[in-house]
Amino acid sequence: MKIDGGGHDRDEDGDESRPAKRQRTLFSEIITRATTLLQPSRFFQRFLPRFTRSHLFYPPSPSRDIVPPSPSSSIVLPPKHDVFISFRGIDVRDNFLSHLNSFLTHQKKFAVYKDDSDLERGEEISPSLLEAIERSACYIVIFSPNYAGSPWCLDELVRILECSDRYGRRVVPVFYGGLDPSYVENQTGSYRILPKGEAVDKIRSWRAALTKAAGISGFDSPESILIGEICKAVLQALSGQMVPVSNSIVGLVGLERRINKIEHWATSGGKNLTIGVWGPGGIGKTTLAKAFYDKFSSQFEASYFLSNFSDKLSGSSQLRDDLQNDLFSALLGDENAWRISQDLKEHRLGRTRVLVVIDDVGDDIGNMRHLNELFKGRYCDLFASGSIIILTSRNQQVLKNVCHHVHEVVALGDNEALRLFCLRAFKEHHPPIEYVEWSKRAITYAQGNPLALTILGSHLYDRDQNFWGIELKALERHPNQAIERVFRRSYEGLGRVERNVFIDIACLYGRCQFNDNELKKLLDGNYVEHGGSENLIINFIDKSMLTTVFVFPDHRIVKMHGLLSDLGRRIVNENFRLDRRSWLFEAQDVYSFFKQGKGSKVTRGISWDKSSGELRTEAIHMQSDAFVKLENLRYLVIRKSETKFVLPKDGLRCLPNSLIILTWDAFPMRCLPHEFCPENLTSLSLPSSKVRKLWDDTRNMDLRNLKFLDLSRSKYLKKLPDLSTAKRLEEINLRFCFRLVELSWSIVHLPKLEVLNLEKCTSLELNAVGYYTDVNKDDNMAAIFPELKRLNLSGTSIQNQKLEELRKLKGCNEISANDQELVHFRDVIFQSKALEEICLSNCITLKELPKILVPMEALTLLILGGCTSLSRLPDSICNLGHLIWNFLLCLVQQSENYQPPFTGYPNWLRSTCLVAVNSVTYRSFLHP
Repeated sequence: MKIDGGGHDRDEDGDESRPAKRQRTLFSEIITRATTLLQPSRFFQRFLPRFTRSHLFYPPSPSRDIVPPSPSSSIVLPPKHDVFISFRGIDVRDNFLSHLNSFLTHQKKFAVYKDDSDLERGEEISPSLLEAIERSACYIVIFSPNYAGSPWCLDELVRILECSDRYGRRVVPVFYGGLDPSYVENQTGSYRILPKGEAVDKIRSWRAALTKAAGISGFDSPESILIGEICKAVLQALSGQMVPVSNSIVGLVGLERRINKIEHWATSGGKNLTIGVWGPGGIGKTTLAKAFYDKFSSQFEASYFLSNFSDKLSGSSQLRDDLQNDLFSALLGDENAWRISQDLKEHRLGRTRVLVVIDDVGDDIGNMRHLNELFKGRYCDLFASGSIIILTSRNQQVLKNVCHHVHEVVALGDNEALRLFCLRAFKEHHPPIEYVEWSKRAITYAQGNPLALTILGSHLYDRDQNFWGIELKALERHPNQAIERVFRRSYEGLGRVERNVFIDIACLYGRCQFNDNELKKLLDGNYVEHGGSENLIINFIDKSMLTTVFVFPDHRIVKMHGLLSDLGRRIVNENFRLDRRSWLFEAQDVYSFFKQGKGSKVTRGISWDKSSGELRTEAIHMQSDAFVKLENLRYLVIRKSETKFVLPKDGLRCLPNSLIILTWDAFPMRCLPHEFCPENLTSLSLPSSKVRKLWDDTRNMDLRNLKFLDLSRSKYLKKLPDLSTAKRLEEINLRFCFRLVELSWSIVHLPKLEVLNLEKCTSLELNAVGYYTDVNKDDNMAAIFPELKRLNLSGTSIQNQKLEELRKLKGCNEISANDQELVHFRDVIFQSKALEEICLSNCITLKELPKILVPMEALTLLILGGCTSLSRLPDSICNLGHLIWNFLLCLVQQSENYQPPFTGYPNWLRSTCLVAVNSVTYRSFLHP
């Protein structure tokens, strides 16, 4: 930083006539200003003051934040200097001023401008000095005994106050040398006699400026403490203004939103803090930390920014030792700090309030060990109270170990992403009309990653549409190398097992969101010996390899960033031969496998869905021995494919016994191959299949690992097979199996079953649900299904009396019995305190609800939509006081004009979605 100021000792007389001198100076200023404007870099800078701090990362939309200047508006350049000092040299140059300048410049790192030239008699203030005043963020005016004797000092003061009024910049008056402030205010004492021979208007402006400046709160302390007081005032003045715009953050979007939380932590409490900034590569961690450092470093007694910490640790031990020496030398302001004893260094550091940023902390043991050594294991406690350390890392767990707070840097939203991309690609905030669709494709590819958006936008700048089309198409197979290097670092930081997990997730799910319970099925069967699926998922989230999208009580929705999943798939395709690839996921490759049998023992997974690409043929003719060579195939996933699979008459001879996940939409066989042994399966999903039965009744299948079974919409399925060995089975989905007649007796031997979906199983006979020949008649559903949490009986033939069994499901929290022919719904369901959701929609014969005898505190959703015969609600409805806005009473209106009175209803019911029915009778709803 520089401090600008003018100190002048001048004679009174000049050799040139004053009017001529002024004309010459004015002409010179006009030429200088015109020349400045014609320089492109300066021309664009004129608009920078229109940006507030919130626009440093991503510029605002022009419609709201940017107002083009009118032709008559004045040019406003951004501050170039932090401080301008106005002084009279003969009073302060050799003592106080030199100390003040040194303190501000070297210790506080302010940009100070100090004009040491002595103008000769008759000279005007130069245009460069006027510009220095104009482009300074703060002003220090040192009123010394002889200050008012210089017309040039008084001219400076007038210009300073003009700029202060125009731009809202702070003026800090300093009354030096025992000067009484009243002398300045009233122009008495040494300020009585102003320079002679001046025009009346100029003298009047000087007097007004002196009076105004003296009225500003200033300092007249002893010199020993004056410098410290001045510095505090400057810090306060500058902290309220926009910091100088560094090249690293110009043209970025959304910085204010990202920095708010860190700023809140850092500026509250005054305690020592270690703050972590966490996120994947290219997301803006370094930019955010640098912006915070630029904004606040001047408010600390010492500061240091250490970039690329992980890379610097890869050097020799001497280089690592030098890091600490460089850090301590910078913080102590002493290049020879390495010579000072350790105890003395720590003693001095303990009295220094610092801001330190360590960028890019890795997650290996070496990184953490050297980080601890760098701060002697004490981190911010090594320094004075109010010190802050900021660490950036791709690994959340690393930061949790040492940080008080961890801030996650998330991807940009679509609007911000578009603005950032357009700034790089078009130098505008919005794309031209003909480039809108191309821009959308680029945004979709980058998925909100600022680095990818910046690189891609810069690459496409000033190119025609043909170039855009070719490049965006090429990105599908040949990514931008600069972008890939950033994401490959994340992959290279994984261990061997983690790399396999990464490849499996990337190839199986691609750019899609998915339920983490699905991922657990994948991991449990293949990586159970490596800490379990939950630990692996948490580890991947911590390392920014997975992102949490939504969180629900029993699961979360996660996704892998598209550029990461693209990288994983490219790593697989680096092997050109299909029989050497661990995964097959592109349409043409999968087709070649099925058609020509190009798989091998190396193939670990096959994944095919709509994202796999187009296939010219509408059908694939498979060979009966298509899977014979795939001895180690773990995942076979064919989802929502429009391509038909045509099998030979004898069907598939086998499926690999190594399969962990088997998902095949519209599976074309009537049953699974006879030679297939599903002992390793954790998930079997054959929706909309042609299966009539899964396997022969004579076979006792080993299903020890099976957790998920989905045969939904299998319209030919008549009977569920023997599942007695599936002791870990958690979910059965049989919805819309219209021909399903009976459940296997073995269903009562599934102790971990949590979800049973029998929706629209219209042929299913439920004779006393859960009772089979080998079950004791005294057993109830709670004993048979001890873990059942969700039961869907919608559209089945269950009768009202069979609902008695439902009350015994003490742990069930969701029951759906839609489309039932129920006249009365006795109190069986409304006696469970664990229920969270009850769905009874379209029960057209239901006339009334039962009394609700117990408070159902967990119930948040009651759906009665389409219950057209429901004529009354019980008094005890008030026991459902926890429904809040989720209560849905959606009945068919019999009279369009009927509106029920809302007086006398409890508050919780008034806020619900209530569609009235003419025939509904309302009794007293008031709480007792």
